[in-house]
Amino acid sequence: IVDACLERNPKMLITGVTATPLRSDKKSLRRYFNNVAHQITIRELVALGFLVTPRAFVVDLGVQNRLDKLQNQSAFGEQAGVADVLNTIPINQEIVKHWKEKANDRQTVAFCSTISHAEAVANTFKENGIPAAIVHGNLSDGERRKILQDFDRGYIRVITNVGVLVEGWDCQPVSCVILLRLCSDKSPMVQMI
Repeated sequence: IVDACLERNPKMLITGVTATPLRSDKKSLRRYFNNVAHQITIRELVALGFLVTPRAFVVDLGVQNRLDKLQNQSAFGEQAGVADVLNTIPINQEIVKHWKEKANDRQTVAFCSTISHAEAVANTFKENGIPAAIVHGNLSDGERRKILQDFDRGYIRVITNVGVLVEGWDCQPVSCVILLRLCSDKSPMVQMI
């Protein structure tokens, strides 16, 4: 797009804005931008009151050694190896148990490793009486829009997804994030949280 615009108007001035200056593909934006005019950190956004101070809990599910043995999984794509480790009935039940203890009243988004994993996690929440749904790339735009609207309205308490809600999704009611996937790059992890 930038090349096409410059072709039409070589004197065009370009201003770039990004929420992801740390790119997982390692491709520099310096081809187009030679100066960073302003950036703000998460810490500054918390101090200014735009974000809340995050609280993190790590739940030991007894599988960390198996997860550590996996090769780096894709930063954004499905992670079948992770699902092989995490997508079990006992682990999904533990996730719901810990969620009930720490976040039972919170709108929650869970980032899962595969579509079948996200379906199983959503079903486990539903089996425990918690309204849950899944969004993924195979849903139509209308289906996804309806689920997200129901989530925004509070009809759905937990929404699971695979890669759909990582970039560019902002939902004010969310106050709990569950990470059920590996994330070898900082940028997608920050985007999810």
